[in-house]
Order: sequence, then structure tokens, then C-alpha cells
Amino acid sequence: MSFIIKLNAFHMRGVFKLRIMLRILFLLFTITSFPQQIKLSAEVDILLEKKKIKSDFLITNYDSSKTTNLKFTLHNQIKVTSIHINKKKVNYRKTTEECLDCTIYNISLKKPILKNDSLQIKTKGHFDNFNNGENKLDYKGNIVANYNILRASEQSKWYPIIFDNNQKLQGISQKTEYLYNIKATCKDCENIYIGSGTPQKQKGKFTSKKPTANIMLIAGDYDWLETDSTIYINTSNDIDYIDHLFSKIINFYEHISPHKLPEKFTFAHLPSDNNQWNGFVTQPTIVNTTKKIDHEGLENFLSHEIAHYLFGGIYKPKSNLYWFYLESFAEYYSLKYRLKHKPKTLKESYLYLNDNNNFVTLNNIKKSNSINNVHRYLIGPFQLLAIEHKIGETKMTELIDDVFSNINNNDDGYMTFIRSLKKINIQASTIDDIENNIFRKFDSTQYLFLKGKIY
Repeated sequence: MSFIIKLNAFHMRGVFKLRIMLRILFLLFTITSFPQQIKLSAEVDILLEKKKIKSDFLITNYDSSKTTNLKFTLHNQIKVTSIHINKKKVNYRKTTEECLDCTIYNISLKKPILKNDSLQIKTKGHFDNFNNGENKLDYKGNIVANYNILRASEQSKWYPIIFDNNQKLQGISQKTEYLYNIKATCKDCENIYIGSGTPQKQKGKFTSKKPTANIMLIAGDYDWLETDSTIYINTSNDIDYIDHLFSKIINFYEHISPHKLPEKFTFAHLPSDNNQWNGFVTQPTIVNTTKKIDHEGLENFLSHEIAHYLFGGIYKPKSNLYWFYLESFAEYYSLKYRLKHKPKTLKESYLYLNDNNNFVTLNNIKKSNSINNVHRYLIGPFQLLAIEHKIGETKMTELIDDVFSNINNNDDGYMTFIRSLKKINIQASTIDDIENNIFRKFDSTQYLFLKGKIY
């Protein structure tokens, strides 16, 4: 009997993987046949000692969809000096719309921008270069130099991000996918790294082979090293250990997911003085911000950040539940990994579940930022484990594919989730159980199945 069950599960997994492969082939055909990638060309000049950055951006192959209301965002520390469309200077203004640490600009257009048009945005800006021990409020959205290394992620808006008023996302959360070609110089830096690939000495050209919403900038005085699996920036010790963890985590995720992970990540150790922060990911760059690389917490950190290649990369988070789809799903995969390899590390999180003051009823969420950090990173991931326990791992994988394939920024993310449960033929009684006992209230008995695995 057990053999038949296993055989059926194997057959279902095979059918599901075939369906995913067919979908990917279809998407590849569509992209190849109808190239619509927005292109970003740029010349970037960095002066590390003077704490200045000057850029000349050129956006092409963009269609403004028949609107003359074109907006984009930049970090507050970067100012626009001029804007040209087809080499003709145009007027622009700052809006009063909310954007954390960033500014939303509006360009005056007489007619929509078409694919053959060019949009040139020249900027100049400054960044803080903190003394050691000073930057205690550091976070991903900063353009900042710590320990003489400049860091700017896609969240910091160091390059223009086209802004969409129709999305329910905050300005800081919006991204634009670019096929980029960037020339950068920094005469007083040892190395520059932009996007992916290997760092270049003082100047270099950085390009992408496919559109990406994640363009990371790291410039300053650091060494780097490349292994078969990873490019290491400012990481002189522990490389063998970190390489082992990358291999171990990637193998696990490729076993439970229908997707292959990248052949090569970048791991950058960029120390920060915010002791409450471990780091972040801007694919394919994983940034560790602890003062020293801590072996005890590194595996948990990497298992979460590597999972963002799937949840944030392949599976795009959208809707009013943006943070649930981005962070809770990535941490859910991290919990699955830790249950397999380091189950005792879940003890503290499991106990904290009973402190349900931070519990959010996702069906009542209107704005994405209403999901607090505790629910994003702790309660939400455990909710997903509990749902998997009720419907099984194969159906959970099918659910992930369906919900992320169908969700849009203007959707109610909760209703999309429930519709996907119905679409993959989960019984109505099970869906009612999930809604009433996992999503609409906190019930500690829903997580008792984990106790024997953790203790």
C-alpha cells in the first residue's frame, strides 16, 4: 500500500514538473519572439573620499502605454540635474507622494513615450561615509559607505525606477526590470561591482544578459575571490565553510522545487553597525552585514536569502500581501531546510508563536505595509508549514506555482490564495479549516505537529 502511495506521488511530481517545463518553454518563446525589454545604459562616476556619485542614465525601448503621466523614483540623496527626451530638454517636478527615503518625480509629456524614444536622466548625489561604530540605524534602503565600502541596492533607488500609480505597492517597494549596460569609474576605489559577475579595478563595464530588477553597486577598498560556486567580496576567511553551506542549501531547494538555482551567487561581507540586522539579498548578491561572520547564525541567514532566488526572483510577489508573498514564503523554505538539517534551531521561534500580539488577519489587509515584521518573518512562515501539513508537499508545490502565476498587483492577495486552493482541488472542508484556524485567528494547536520534530 505504501509503495503505491509513493508511486502515485512520484507520478504526480513528474506530471507537475513536465507542466512547469512546458510553461517555461512557452515563456521563453514569448520573450524571444516579442522582445520588449526596457534598456538602461549608464555612465556612473564615484568619488569615494568626496562622498559623491554622478550618473548619466539613458532609458530606451520603453512604452509609456499611452499615458503622458510618467513618473520615476530616486533616492533622496540623489538629485536630478536634467532630463531629455530624444535629446530635447523637458520639464519635471518633484511630487509630494509618499516614498520612504526616496523622491517621486513627474515628467511633463506632450505625448506618450514610445519604444523608439530615448529618456535621458542626469543626476548627481552624495552619500554618507560613516566612521566605524556610527551607523547604528543602517538598512537596505541606504546609499552608504561603511568601513570605506560604498553600498547601494535596488531598494535604495540609486538608479531611476519607473513608478506606477496603479500598483498597490509603496514607492520604495516598486522595481523596474532593465536590460542594463553600465560603465562605472571610481579612481579612489580598489574595485567596483555592479549587478553580477566579477568586480573590476577602478573602472569597468557591467552588462546583463536578461532583464533584472536587481542592480547592486559595491565600490571601495576590498578584496575578492571566485570559487566554482560563488564570488566572494570582502570575505577572506571561512570560504570553504560558506561554499559547503551554499551547496547544501541549493541541493535541498532544487530537490523540493521544480526550479534550478543559479550556477553562481555572489556573497559580500559588508559590515554594518546596526547590530539588529544580518543582511539582505539583491539577486544574485547576498550581503552579510554582521561585524564578523557568525557560524552559528550563518546557515539560517543563507537558507532565507538563497530562498529569495525563488520567492522574489522566479515567483514575483505582488498585491496587498506583497510582504507575505516575499518574506513569509522565503522563510517558509528556510524553515523546511532547518527542519531537515537543524530542527533544534526552530525552538525559539516555535515558542514565540504563542505571543500572538503580532498576529495579522491577512484577509483584512488593505495596504502592504500593514503586515508587521513578526508576521512576515515568523508567523507567516509557520502558517505556510501548517497549510503544507494539511494538504501535503506535492499539493503545496502546486499551490505555489498557481498562486504566483495568477497574482497581480491590484489583486486582493488573500482571495487569490484561496482561489488557488480551490483551483488545485483542495477539499472545501480543508479550505474552511485553513481559513478559520490558520488565517482568521491564531490557534496554537495548528502547530503541534512540529513539536516532535523540533524537540
